[in-house]
Amino acid sequence: MNIVSKLVSLINFGTLANATPLPTGWYSSFAEAQQAAKTQNKLVLVKVHADWCGYCKNFDKDIESTALLSNYLNEYFVCARVQEHTREGKTLKKAHKVVAYPAFLVFRGDTFVGKVRGYRSAATFVDALKIILN
Repeated sequence: MNIVSKLVSLINFGTLANATPLPTGWYSSFAEAQQAAKTQNKLVLVKVHADWCGYCKNFDKDIESTALLSNYLNEYFVCARVQEHTREGKTLKKAHKVVAYPAFLVFRGDTFVGKVRGYRSAATFVDALKIILN
């Protein structure tokens, strides 16, 4: 890859330094979220994401600004955000065939329940989660 291609990639996709902050109430690891879910008797929602992914960043902004989404997630889930390049992220990607970001994995305890792929509006995202839970 030549220098021009690298510069264009950095401009288009950003860098790790401009990662969005963790949404309020979200855990930075699947393991932490699982522990919390046990005590709260909730499901776990894991967002597998990449810092360079614009759709991933948009989803994080939507969590904070969309009452429908944030209320639904807070009621039924303990949530975690795991970066795709970490050991935990690589394990989740491989085990659950994550090929695009963001990917949302739903667990009941240690049992994988389902996956929602890609960015969606708040309403369609909540509808997709409801389908998984029913």
